[in-house]
Amino acid sequence: MQSWPAMSESRRATGRGAGSNPSEPWAPQVVLGWVAATLTSAVVLIVCWYAVSGDYSFDDQKTALDLAIVAVVVTNLAGAAALISGRRAVALRRRQMLADMPTRSLRSASPGPEALDGTAPVALIAGAGLTRYHRSTCQLAAGRDWPEASRASHELDGRTPCGACRP
Repeated sequence: MQSWPAMSESRRATGRGAGSNPSEPWAPQVVLGWVAATLTSAVVLIVCWYAVSGDYSFDDQKTALDLAIVAVVVTNLAGAAALISGRRAVALRRRQMLADMPTRSLRSASPGPEALDGTAPVALIAGAGLTRYHRSTCQLAAGRDWPEASRASHELDGRTPCGACRP
């Protein structure tokens, strides 16, 4: 069970209460609020349209047009609030999912293609048609079956060093 500060942060970030489904980006009350604001604004727009339909003078239409503009602004604010709430929920879920993953720095301490212990050189690899070459230990190249080549060969092919592993 979450502690009170964690629950408070979760509710504040997502607009959710206890027992809500974390796989859905919007809590039901956020969706209902957005739907209610949108439908109310639609009704106001229809009423305003009906109110100005028989008037040909701008002075007679001004009040209804002002009200229609307010309705459009309210609809857009409700949509923005729902979007922000969903983005916060997705960010919170992403942080929760990635919290347990092991982290490893993408940047290497050594400037050249040598191994981190300095004993043996690390192979430089790149795939066909790619614009960057990597160390064989680079996380961006992990699990790829790319051929090894020298730095000169990669640069002759027009490739540049990877910005993460800095070969």
